[in-house]
Amino acid sequence: MAQDRPGLLYRVSAERARRGCHIEVALVNTEGERALDVFHLTVNGHQLGTAVKEGIRHRLEKVLLPSSL
Repeated sequence: MAQDRPGLLYRVSAERARRGCHIEVALVNTEGERALDVFHLTVNGHQLGTAVKEGIRHRLEKVLLPSSL
């Protein structure tokens, strides 16, 4: 969950693309000023490994901080 703001979905999508991931399913929702988005990702048609998941999670935490605007 993150504070909704212009460019938020782009930032998340750009990070996914940098990792070579494909979105199989996307659930995009905004509640008030909060973005609640869920993405089911694959790489070459396969589920993500633990290391890839952790790398994406770590980078997204940095990308989604308000100070990264």
